[in-house]
Amino acid sequence: MFYALHTPTWPFIIINSVALTIILYRLMVLVEKEYRKSVSKIEWRVMAQFFVIASVIFTAMYYGTLGALVVIGVFGLLLLSLFIQLIEKANLFHAIGRSWELFGKNSNQGVGLQFILLLLSFSFLVIISAPIHYIHLNTIQWNFVSTDLLSQKIVRFFELFLKTSSFYLVLPIMTTSFCYLYFSQREVTTADALKESISKLSLQSSKNARR
Repeated sequence: MFYALHTPTWPFIIINSVALTIILYRLMVLVEKEYRKSVSKIEWRVMAQFFVIASVIFTAMYYGTLGALVVIGVFGLLLLSLFIQLIEKANLFHAIGRSWELFGKNSNQGVGLQFILLLLSFSFLVIISAPIHYIHLNTIQWNFVSTDLLSQKIVRFFELFLKTSSFYLVLPIMTTSFCYLYFSQREVTTADALKESISKLSLQSSKNARR
């Protein structure tokens, strides 16, 4: 995860932030579409707020280990706040406050989910990177002369691609997990789904009584 989010220079902050914004926005729009059963237009204001959060993440990663620890500690809160901005059409500061409120509800369920996702992600990335990095890439290198610069660049490209894509395979799982955490925690607070089910049941009962 650190390798995929690593930001060696300032221009990388902008490039990575744009990429992460597009990926996260698309993922969360799909979850929202499933919830609302309708297609929503592109919310440019929300995308701008996504970009701000993504920039904060990559700026922290730019400062190395300390920044990475901060990101690991708050990434769940940030993902939850991003979804709240989209689903509730809220501004950035309201979304952060709302995510903090929901994150700690129901016996700190958000903290537990974040810890579980970290363990799963770490295990997955270790398992997938070990054979790919130490077997497949080394096998490719054996087929080229060590002094061939082009072949070395090709191997380097595949190494970067595999490490980065491995993280972005995990990212949708993280994102959708915190999206559904929002619905779970909101239901505990408001019981909207329960109220809707009761109203539908009452309406159906009244129709049956008239018959």
